[in-house]
Amino acid sequence: MNYLRLNQVKVKFSVSKSKIYQDINRGLFPEPIKIGRSSFWIEDEIDQLMYFLGSMNREEVEIKEFVKILMEKRKNVIL
Repeated sequence: MNYLRLNQVKVKFSVSKSKIYQDINRGLFPEPIKIGRSSFWIEDEIDQLMYFLGSMNREEVEIKEFVKILMEKRKNVIL
């Protein structure tokens, strides 16, 4: 399992740190995992979200549901 730091996620999505955290709070972006004091994102989740968002225009409710599914799947995986 590969992890991404915030700067890597910002580059992949071409967005700011504040936009990522706004979207996390709105349920539109997966939450980071904490390792020590650092935040990381699971690369596979980020790639899946990018593919999902890029495949067509999505409604906010669809994105929230997709992110919810990603977060549920994470619970079943040992990090």
